[in-house]
Amino acid sequence: MSDSVTISLSDLPTAGKLAVTLKNDILFHSTMSHSKIALEGLITSLLGISGSDIRSVDVTNPMDYPDYSSKEVILDVRVEFNSNHIISLELQTYIDPNWIDRSVLYLCRTYDHLSSGEQYQNTKYTYLIAIMDYDLFPEYPEFYAQFSLSNVRYHYEYTSKMHLNMLNLRQISLATDDDIHNGLVMWAKLFSAKTWEELLAVANEHPVAKEVAITMYTLTAEEKDRYLMEAHERFLAVKRGQEQHIFNTGYQAGYDKAAEERDLRIAELEDLLATYQNDPRNN
Repeated sequence: MSDSVTISLSDLPTAGKLAVTLKNDILFHSTMSHSKIALEGLITSLLGISGSDIRSVDVTNPMDYPDYSSKEVILDVRVEFNSNHIISLELQTYIDPNWIDRSVLYLCRTYDHLSSGEQYQNTKYTYLIAIMDYDLFPEYPEFYAQFSLSNVRYHYEYTSKMHLNMLNLRQISLATDDDIHNGLVMWAKLFSAKTWEELLAVANEHPVAKEVAITMYTLTAEEKDRYLMEAHERFLAVKRGQEQHIFNTGYQAGYDKAAEERDLRIAELEDLLATYQNDPRNN
């Protein structure tokens, strides 16, 4: 893998389809793990703060290719900044009928970070922020939705320490002036880019986007790395497809058949990936 510092935008392809987009779990996780500039840029945009507000920021569950297994499912990117904020970043690019319950559970699990005997006032500001590629609430379309725990009658906030936010990639046209100013539209375009032309159009206008584009190029330069990302995406697609089939049928027979087919397809993908990883020509 090349050092992104030695690469400029002029080294990137100028046209063609991206082999892997930023909506890929592994590429997104790796980009945030490898580039502090990209990580700080995303956090400041999502929270509407300036770079000077961040004293420290780190991915607490970084991922690197040598340690990656196709059996792993990367659910989120955990970020801690200024020692008193925790953010769980989730890519939610497929329709999940259970997402509302899942997201609340994930937020609560993230908030439950105190050790036994630790003082309750030491709880950190906790966010679950999802990058969505569909409308969770079609009747209330919104580009960047923010939810908090508040009083039902008077709407005052119960606590400022728990937040659930969603960036909807399909509703860029509904972005507010604040969304644009904070850079959220730029990020939405980066996630949505499917071609080098689309990616470079954003990268040429924004320094942070330039860093993201160069990092994406660096992380996908090797065929074996692209293969891992693509195999993982197929792995999840099969799993999600079978889960959706199970949900749609609602019958035990359908569940058993779908589960059997899912396990078979996943085993085939794992064998294929293991064969590729063990080939000395790819090491």
